[in-house]
Amino acid sequence: HTAAGREALAGLLEELPRMFAVLGITERWAQSMGLFTEALGFDEFASAPTGAAGRRVTHGSERWAGRAAELRERATNSSRVRELLAADLAIYARIVELFERQLDVHAELTGVDLRGRLH
Repeated sequence: HTAAGREALAGLLEELPRMFAVLGITERWAQSMGLFTEALGFDEFASAPTGAAGRRVTHGSERWAGRAAELRERATNSSRVRELLAADLAIYARIVELFERQLDVHAELTGVDLRGRLH
């Protein structure tokens, strides 16, 4: 929460577009992989991680999805958590903004809108 910290954060937010050729977001896996696939010149992408038998790999996360949603809701509504994570939230918001812009550019250049892909 120092002046130097705020200045560093502002500089980072400004530089993010030049730091990475492609940005992806985990919770928007399929769209991210579509962007990475295009950027790396691959012919196709996997919409979800799969194991050797071709089954989707979830690491059992579906078992605790309800608890995770509950904790996320509590954290989202906590002013103290938002205060402590203010810089992280600013960085994430900037990445989402850049990600959306990448999707727009991809659709414009290729005619393919990746937003229709499952998250």
